[in-house]
Amino acid sequence: MTHAILVPGFWLDGASWAEVAGALEAHGYEVEAMTLPGKESRDADRSAVRLAVHVAAVVARIDAAPEPVVLVGHSGGGSIVSGAADARPDRVSHAIYGDTGPHPDGQGT
Repeated sequence: MTHAILVPGFWLDGASWAEVAGALEAHGYEVEAMTLPGKESRDADRSAVRLAVHVAAVVARIDAAPEPVVLVGHSGGGSIVSGAADARPDRVSHAIYGDTGPHPDGQGT
């Protein structure tokens, strides 16, 4: 079974992937829709959250997966997917960008 990690855009949480997750599960994927650090609630402390924190959270999920994963990023999640794929190139089988794209080396959002 292919494991897909769904990374939401800027202010969204894992629930924003509900329809997509359901469709992927219906096609045999094991799906993990992430809620990134600082997006747990409106009151979450985001003062120390940076791009590197979000990338590290995704990398941790990649490392916990039993097999190589498919990463899917939406909007601001594209930069996070790029960073995580760069950190674990041997553990990411595909990186998919929705309403976003990978950035050239050295360029952030």
